[in-house]
Amino acid sequence: IMPQSITSIPSLNSVSLSWSAGGNENSWEVRLGENGVTQTTNNNSNFNITGLSSGTTYTVYIRSVCGATHSTWAQTSFTTIQS
Repeated sequence: IMPQSITSIPSLNSVSLSWSAGGNENSWEVRLGENGVTQTTNNNSNFNITGLSSGTTYTVYIRSVCGATHSTWAQTSFTTIQS
């Protein structure tokens, strides 16, 4: 089951993401943009992305990892604060 209740708190050059588990998973994959690098976070439904440009809109994709299978990607968009 995909992650639920995704929230984003953007700042000037970063974003803090959080979400609720959709089921029994304890690992997630996070990707910035459709073609971004996928990063894994274990046992933590909070994730920070740094090095972003100010005043820019981004889309983040998050999916649950359940052993050898993955959920569908959930997504959220945010805009960093303008400098």
